[in-house]
Amino acid sequence: MIPEITNPPLYPLPIALGLGSNLGDRHQILASACKLIATYLHNDQEKFPRFSSIYESAPINCPPNSPSFYNMVALVHSKQPVGKIFNWIRSIETAFGRPLSRPKNEPRILDLDILFYGNYRIESDQIQIPHPHILDRAFVLVPLLEIMPDLTLPYYSHDLPTVAARLVASQSLQIVGKFNFSDQDVH
Repeated sequence: MIPEITNPPLYPLPIALGLGSNLGDRHQILASACKLIATYLHNDQEKFPRFSSIYESAPINCPPNSPSFYNMVALVHSKQPVGKIFNWIRSIETAFGRPLSRPKNEPRILDLDILFYGNYRIESDQIQIPHPHILDRAFVLVPLLEIMPDLTLPYYSHDLPTVAARLVASQSLQIVGKFNFSDQDVH
């Protein structure tokens, strides 16, 4: 069960979502997921989501011969409770064909993660926020800094651009595209 925040936000919080795919038409899968995110987590009173470039990265801790991933980050602003967002992204993954139970780090059509939810820290058996691997994965931190260059993360005192540079030096990562969605594209 996802613990809910005792005092729900009165204003839209910045929420970062990580998106990844290493099966099927990765580009089209991410485009469809972005449109769903923009439609679900956007209304006329909230900021339109921002999307990073699409990055191709080598799989990390995956079975041998796993295909490379396309990854990106979406920044949304919403008052939706974290449990509702978590359940919604799990339903999206399932709709794209991801099995509810599968071995850890297996190739997947779509992987969605909540990277952070405002400045909240949330821990349960199902989720950790901020995501525990933000500072370990170039395919998460680099796109996050692309759309939020002045980002500081609660509970982390690291200089994020320095961490990102270190990760890029040791992990395979390259930009392969960018979506240019607007409000009119998703309504």
